[in-house]
Amino acid sequence: MASSGYPQLPTTVWRGVWQLLNKAPTRKLDDRTLAAELGVQSTAAKQYLKELQKLNILNADGQPTEVADKWRQNGNDLKVISEILEGAYPEGLRELAPPSDLDRDKVIRWFQGEKLGIGAARNKAATYIMVASGIPDEVPKNPGSNGRKKREKAAPPAPAATKNERSAPTKAHPPRESRRKPQLAVNVQIHISADASAQQIDAIFSSMRKYFDDAEDF
Repeated sequence: MASSGYPQLPTTVWRGVWQLLNKAPTRKLDDRTLAAELGVQSTAAKQYLKELQKLNILNADGQPTEVADKWRQNGNDLKVISEILEGAYPEGLRELAPPSDLDRDKVIRWFQGEKLGIGAARNKAATYIMVASGIPDEVPKNPGSNGRKKREKAAPPAPAATKNERSAPTKAHPPRESRRKPQLAVNVQIHISADASAQQIDAIFSSMRKYFDDAEDF
């Protein structure tokens, strides 16, 4: 097989065609159908049809082959996968990277040996590994009776609030230490008799100083 003849197909198209065949196993697929069903450009759809023919999934008329019917029913069966690979790839590559032992780097190097650049070699290797890996483990939109199903575990319901939790106040109060003390400004007027002695004046101020010092504790 010439280097340019090796298949190259996106995973979304490979999976999408498998989904289409599960909905309608005998449906003829043309470029307009693929473009509408898979949401791709018409020119790309025409190329995808050619790639699917290389993989023996569709015949020249766009009809699903016998291999396609096996692939639709059990795309992860090693016999089916080997049959698809055998029709599209040489024995040397299949022995180098069988479905049970896929080494991406080895596959890329093999395609580089077919005189392909690194970009093209990676693309061709990606398609080979995709086909050899079987159907992606993902729930198809319309898988039919043979599609895989995966169920996600529902998250457990949140525990109901206890009586104490329901009655607890919703607004937290700051610690007592963080509460600010009110600040007061006091004006004091003292009337001292003109004939008061120095000892009497000292006694008056001493008493007032003691009073205000005690007030700081409040």
